[in-house]
Amino acid sequence: MFMTSLAGYKVLAGEYGKAITLARGAQRLARLSSNLYREAEALKTEAYCWDMLGNFQHSLILLYRARNLVELCDMLESTLGNAIWYNQAYVHQMKSEYAQARQIAMEITQATSPDQYVDSHVGSLLRIAMIDILIGGSKHEVTCMVNNAKMLCQSASLIDMEVYCEIIIACLKLREGDCRTAREIFLKYLWTKPEVNEDCLEEMANIENWGKPNLEETSTWSVVYLAYSIKFQERLALYKALLFLGKIFLINKEDLTAESLFTVALDGFTYMDIHHSRADCMLYLGDLACRQGKFTKASTLWKEARPLFECSLQALGISRIDGRLAELEQQHGVEMESLARLNVPIIPPNPMIIIPGSPLCTGTGEEVEAQAENTGILASV
Repeated sequence: MFMTSLAGYKVLAGEYGKAITLARGAQRLARLSSNLYREAEALKTEAYCWDMLGNFQHSLILLYRARNLVELCDMLESTLGNAIWYNQAYVHQMKSEYAQARQIAMEITQATSPDQYVDSHVGSLLRIAMIDILIGGSKHEVTCMVNNAKMLCQSASLIDMEVYCEIIIACLKLREGDCRTAREIFLKYLWTKPEVNEDCLEEMANIENWGKPNLEETSTWSVVYLAYSIKFQERLALYKALLFLGKIFLINKEDLTAESLFTVALDGFTYMDIHHSRADCMLYLGDLACRQGKFTKASTLWKEARPLFECSLQALGISRIDGRLAELEQQHGVEMESLARLNVPIIPPNPMIIIPGSPLCTGTGEEVEAQAENTGILASV
């Protein structure tokens, strides 16, 4: 327990490599004493470190292992069991595996109540609401869910979660086209609480949310988002900021810069296994290839992006891909026939799984940290 607690302090200090070493030491001690609960606790801590280093796939492996250990202890409904469960949903959501994240969140809401583990209950309600916004769920159902969560926040004095209710409402307003109200809410809560800063900046920095008439303001927010991600070493936010800046340069027809930004972002999202964002990068790289007359390359990129959009339940993305492919085939049938004869394979969502014993999972704390930096692409930006 002491080593796990010490690992927690290293996490707070941002020393994730050292925290991983301590957490693994705690796991070894727990195994020697056959203490499954403490081993699960240490696994959860290590999983969080890999989240922060951008290796969501390995984090999931550790979380599922931890949950199995808690189940063997017959303590699934304990505080630790619920925390591990909650984190599993979070990581699936970060990877844009929305079906899995939503399913786990639904199970958590059914297993918890406003009287027991209210924070997990409310957090899962909000997770479902946010996922439903992202995958085109019903406005009425999302609104009801957020209102329910907001009432629970007020009765349980969950101030931070109550603020997040407002952010989700703003995201819904944005999706429904009420940009003015959404903007007011984002600006109201931006810089008020660290928990929502990144969410507000992400929405403000995405030109697809606001359209060309707001290009200048959105460009500014994209740069602010990039600076924020670098300052706080938020890797996922960094690559999203590069993606958003790429869209700005694409609109301004600065193709070389846009292509460079999309390529770097794609490398980052591929390492982190973020399906939706990978697909977005491929979509826009395909647009650039098409603009340059490289129709075969464009088609290949779009076909590779389609299963990623499917995996993340993005009907709009699938529709965009199908529309582009149909238009390309209609206008450039010769190129498409040649492509069909080549039998170009479709690349599925990144199957990379980091297992114990691989280079990413060995070494001292400093070595682990260095390996994570070297494979995380951040240093090359």
